[in-house]
Parts: sequence; C-alpha cells; structure tokens
Amino acid sequence: MPMPNLLREFGMFHYLTIREDCILFGGEKVVLHFLPHMVSRYVCLDKVFGADHGLVEFLASKRAGHDFVAAHGAKLQKSLVGVVDLSCKVLSAFGWGAFRTIKVDEQNNFMLLEAQRSTFAEEVKARHGPQPEPIDWMLAGLLAGAQEFYTKRKTYAIELNCAAQKDTQRCTFLSTSPEDIVSQTKRFAPGKAKWAAGVIVRMQKLEAKVEACT
Repeated sequence: MPMPNLLREFGMFHYLTIREDCILFGGEKVVLHFLPHMVSRYVCLDKVFGADHGLVEFLASKRAGHDFVAAHGAKLQKSLVGVVDLSCKVLSAFGWGAFRTIKVDEQNNFMLLEAQRSTFAEEVKARHGPQPEPIDWMLAGLLAGAQEFYTKRKTYAIELNCAAQKDTQRCTFLSTSPEDIVSQTKRFAPGKAKWAAGVIVRMQKLEAKVEACT
C-alpha cells in the first residue's frame, strides 16, 4: 500500500493526522528513521553483544508489538488476521518492504508470514555482506507481540529464512507457542530445527531476566 493510500485510508477516520510539525497515529507521535543509521546501529550492537543482541531486540519489540495492538490495532481490527493484514500494509507504506501472510490460525496460535522484500535485511547484506544468521529480530518481535495479544498465549517468533543471508532472497517468519517452535520449524525448514531449539532456550533465559527486573 503506497503512503498516499495509507494516509487516505486512516485519514478519513481521523486516526492518522498531521498537527504542526508532528505526525500522529491515534494521538501518538510518529517519527521516520534513516535506514543507514539503523544498519550501523545493528552491526555495532551485534559486534559487542553477539547473538544475544538480536534476542533482546526481539523481546523489546515483542512488548512494543503487544502494546501497540492493545492501544491501536484492536480499535481498528477485531481479529489477528485483520491486524496482521493491516500491519503488512503499514510496513509496506513506511518502506520496510513487501509482506504477505501465508497462514494465520488464531485458534492454534500459529502464523507464517513472508517478506517478498525486506528493506532492512537487504541493506545489511549490501553494506556488510551476507550474515551468518537471520537478523530481522525487531520484525519478529512485533509479529509475536501482536499475536500474543489476540491469542492470550505465550508466543515467540523466529525467522526461518532471511534475505540478509547468503543465497536467500526472501524472509520467512514463523510465530507460534514456544513449545511448538521446533516442531513447526522441522515442518517448514528441517535444517534449522537445531538452531531454533537453541534460540528458544536462550530467549527464555533472557526473558526471565527481563521479567525479574520489571
């Protein structure tokens, strides 16, 4: 969805507005972020903190995704299918790429989503070469947070394929309950099952630390 169409769709409901020098979405301020700065930030943090950096970014984004849907998404869409479709439009309009859902099952807490083009992943690969592991942890967290809000069940998400990796053109995200991540990974990307199991263990340990501090 091009930006003018997004403005038109939400503008008619007075949900997306411009007041003085601020863009407001449901009364909250919106800012745009320069992509090269995001890439530099990611690379620097990854070099310092390693793999755990991505997992922490996932957990922070998951909370943001949950809170965003609670504040805005639920007012605009009453189902997970609806809010995911809305999110794909917003991501595309703001330059994040081209996204589509492959399957959304709210009852069984399962979602498979594909980015036919991921601007962030492609920029990282172009500037710093192919990455050894998936890097779109922020997007994975946003998806998991939105899904967790609707299903009311603990939800994690991993990127089965990432355009920042070698010989990969598209990103694929799997979002489901922690206990189902590995079995679903075996179904859609068998070679990633061991990696996914390790990610879930590390993610749960980090989440326990975060919860202990809040």
